[in-house]
Amino acid sequence: MFGNIRKKLNSVIQEGLSISENISSHYIKPSSPKSPQSPRSPGSVGTPATPTNPAASVPPFINLYAGCDLLAINERQWTEIRDLNEQNAKKAEEIDASILEIRDRTERTLTTIQDVNVTLAALPVVVTALNNCVDVIKDVGAK
Repeated sequence: MFGNIRKKLNSVIQEGLSISENISSHYIKPSSPKSPQSPRSPGSVGTPATPTNPAASVPPFINLYAGCDLLAINERQWTEIRDLNEQNAKKAEEIDASILEIRDRTERTLTTIQDVNVTLAALPVVVTALNNCVDVIKDVGAK
């Protein structure tokens, strides 16, 4: 079972390698260092096919700079994203400071409310004590 899969995989790899070799031999022409370069006339347009310029052997419908354009677009988008990320980080720090300030203010308000609540809860006891004092003063003044 695995032998059959291995044979098929090897044949696919061999076909891929042969296709790759055919494509590379079709678009990149081998040049011998002993071959003289053809002189260009002053009015000729185009690029000479030299070993230092393999782009001359590529058909004109293939855009060799398409990858560069995509890379430039991606770099620009990455720069924009990075700048926006930095702006978001600064805004997050500001919001964090605001949240901390609100939390501190809320804690102080809560402490004040709790103090008022304890004081209000003690008022009936104070009123009863004051009423007892008034009664004692009346008794002392009547004697």
